[in-house]
Amino acid sequence: MSDIQVLDEVKNKMIDPWKLYQSMDAGLLEHSESVATYAYILYEIALKNRYYPDEIIYDKLFFIKHAAIYHDIGKAYLEPKLLNYKGILSQNQRDEIETHVNIGMDIFKHIFKHNNISEASAHYLDCVRDCIFHHHENIDGTGYPNRLRGHEISALGKICAIADYYDALTSNRVYRKALPVQDVLQDMKLQMGYKFDPLLLSLFLENHKLFSCRQ
Repeated sequence: MSDIQVLDEVKNKMIDPWKLYQSMDAGLLEHSESVATYAYILYEIALKNRYYPDEIIYDKLFFIKHAAIYHDIGKAYLEPKLLNYKGILSQNQRDEIETHVNIGMDIFKHIFKHNNISEASAHYLDCVRDCIFHHHENIDGTGYPNRLRGHEISALGKICAIADYYDALTSNRVYRKALPVQDVLQDMKLQMGYKFDPLLLSLFLENHKLFSCRQ
């Protein structure tokens, strides 16, 4: 079975999530696609450098972009006025936004439980799960939804966390303008070992010119 056939097999079983993804607003779609591209690039570099060899494997490389686009799919169920809120968020508002991770997992729940799929499709769904469930977990255990720490977070989840944060801060949003790339990179460096995985963030910083035309 070819890689394209694998994606078709999975998409045939996930018509609702795919249509939901396509219905997201332009800003979320652009962000999702950028994060997917950045995650793919960082995953490929990590693969070549043999980082986390038990998790970062060649068999999953093709699927990274097609999985990482779903990392924020749960936001499709949140009010745009909340996602684009221009003021300081209240704790209740923050809590509501954080629900997008578990909502995203719920969207795919019936697919994750499906047993009649190929091994390659199972690899793809593993990537989807890691991208959704782990992209807001922090290395020091202060992230959400489960306050995982260190090795409890998947390598792909750690990669998505870096890609998501970088794109979010270097992109124009309704509630603020994009921040200068060098300021964002310095901010990320200061959070090494707290928010971000040191090995993967170092790899990202060393190769950051590959990740965007915003340099």
